[in-house]
Parts: sequence; structure tokens; C-alpha cells
Amino acid sequence: WSDAPRLCKVIQSPKTNARMSYEVQSFEEDVLAAKTYQQLVNRFPQLRLVLVPRHPERFALAQKMATDAGFKTETFSNGPACSPDAQCFVIDAMGELPTYYACSDVAFIGGSFGDIGGHNSLEAAALSRPVVLGPNTGNFRDINRALVEGGAAVVVRDQQQLVAQVLELLDQPEKREAMGRAGFEMVENGKGALKRTLVEIQKLLEQRGPD
Repeated sequence: WSDAPRLCKVIQSPKTNARMSYEVQSFEEDVLAAKTYQQLVNRFPQLRLVLVPRHPERFALAQKMATDAGFKTETFSNGPACSPDAQCFVIDAMGELPTYYACSDVAFIGGSFGDIGGHNSLEAAALSRPVVLGPNTGNFRDINRALVEGGAAVVVRDQQQLVAQVLELLDQPEKREAMGRAGFEMVENGKGALKRTLVEIQKLLEQRGPD
């Protein structure tokens, strides 16, 4: 992620510095992202949508959806940073999600609307980003529950709640920072717990000696 600080300076919106990243799993979530953005951009005219499809076969579909919605749309394949007047930036490449989480102010975790069960929210939390989840997060239920209870993530049930929650986060930088800090600390504490567990396992193995 060494390029993240430089890219963030380039893709940030010039007036509000506001960007929201959507990791999306399906066409339905593409449409949800577009409808949400359409409502938010009235309040934040310089807001930029960073759309990250989960699978390569969806890259072109995501770009078409954004273009058909009337957004000035650019793609990662034409350069890792979009122009100042781009409204939607589609990341049509694999392995780039962490960089663009790092460049965003709010992160929506895909697969959490519909029946997919959600994706890994720790990636965004580890980068100190406030996490917004849909209602279906069964794939990472315990992780997401811990993030919500720890103040690092929020769950929304529908598009109306999604718009309201993102609007609140964009309006309140102190809340974004608090949620991001909570997520980062939870991930770091988890790393510490894992390290301590591995140390204890190593001690037990040393006590047993060679078989």
C-alpha cells in the first residue's frame, strides 16, 4: 500500500475531500451504490464514489452501470488515479481494494445485502476506516458483531438507512475518526492476542521435546 498516500492526494475531491468506497458483489449492490450516491451527491456535490467489484467478470458491468446512471466514470485500468472531475472511479483490477479503502472516508462492505453473507470487514477496519454493513453478514458474523459492539461498524437494513448513515458520517468527521480508531485498535489487539497464543503453543512444543 506504499502508493496509497500519493493516490489519496490525487483522487480526493477538491472541495470536500470526501470519498466513499463500495466493495460490491452483485449488480443489485452496484445499483444500490448508485442510488445511494445520487442522493448523497446533492448534499456533497464533490463526493466521489470508488466502486470495487469483487470479481473480474463484473468490471465492465460496474462501469456500464455507473455510466448509464449518468456519472462521469473512470477506471483503474486507465490509470491508478482518476481526474478531478470524475464522480465514479471503478477499480477494474484485483488486489487493489486495501489501497482504495485507505483513500476513502467511508467503507461499505459488499455481499452484505442479498444472500451472499458479506465479506471481510477487517480490511477496512485495519486501515482506520468506519465500516458500514448491510444486514446479512453471516460469513463473518463474530467479527462484525465485535466491530459493531466496539463502535467500529454500523449495520443498515435498507437503502434509506444506508443513505442516512453515510450522510451522518460525512457530516461528522469526529465520528468517522472515532469509528476508524476503534476498528484499528481492535485489529491491533487481535494481532497481539494471536501472537501471545503462538508463543504459548511454542512453549508447549518445546516442553514436549522431539517425538
